[in-house]
Amino acid sequence: MSWIAIAWLGIGCAYSGATTAADPLPNNAHAKSYGDGWECNHGFIEERGSCMAIKVPHNAYLDALGDQWRCNRGFRKVDNRCATVRVPANAYATGDSHGSGWQCQRGYRASGNACALIKIPAHGYLVNDYSYQGFECNRGYRKTDGACVAIAIPVNGILTRAGDDWECERSFRKSGDACAAIAVPKNGHLNSSGNDWKCDRSFRRVAASCAALSIPENAHLDFFGNDWSCDPGFRRDSRQCAMRTGHKGQQASAN
Repeated sequence: MSWIAIAWLGIGCAYSGATTAADPLPNNAHAKSYGDGWECNHGFIEERGSCMAIKVPHNAYLDALGDQWRCNRGFRKVDNRCATVRVPANAYATGDSHGSGWQCQRGYRASGNACALIKIPAHGYLVNDYSYQGFECNRGYRKTDGACVAIAIPVNGILTRAGDDWECERSFRKSGDACAAIAVPKNGHLNSSGNDWKCDRSFRRVAASCAALSIPENAHLDFFGNDWSCDPGFRRDSRQCAMRTGHKGQQASAN
């Protein structure tokens, strides 16, 4: 037999295998609404090519997808069953079958298997976050060891926007627990925050003063105005601008 005949025989065998009819659907399954293959009916789960009924324990129900079960309200999942939730005093049952199954009422927070009363100090108020202290302090007060202590605002100080700390007014800066006046030097001005100063354009900050910039030939003030940059065709070389090697203007300058 020639190699051509053998090749055609091989192609025929491969084609025959590719057109084998698809396997029939297993019991309790249906063809997918899109694509190829099948999936199990509601209440069944695939196991080794078959659809097995999901065993729903007492006090449980199938979820919307029908491929797993959840405990009823007042019960929680323990291994493969639904155990009754023991709701402590000042709590109520929830629909969370995988968690504790209960939540403390407003004004209480979870403490082990019980609900402890949230103690709200003077100048404080209850919040919905019961995981920690469960309260926040009024504006102008700060949490300190479970109490709300008044914030001591120094002269020329104001409360922050959040109201739980202080900051200095414009033209003053924090210095320990006080607000010290900002000494703005000659040729300087307050910055945008108002709590520090910066030099005017063409001046540079040197310690507590503003020194005039010495701009060399073939240079100009940079964008920020507190330093200089070389003009096009020149490069910075220490305190001057040197012509770049090979620049077109070099020959013209030489002439």
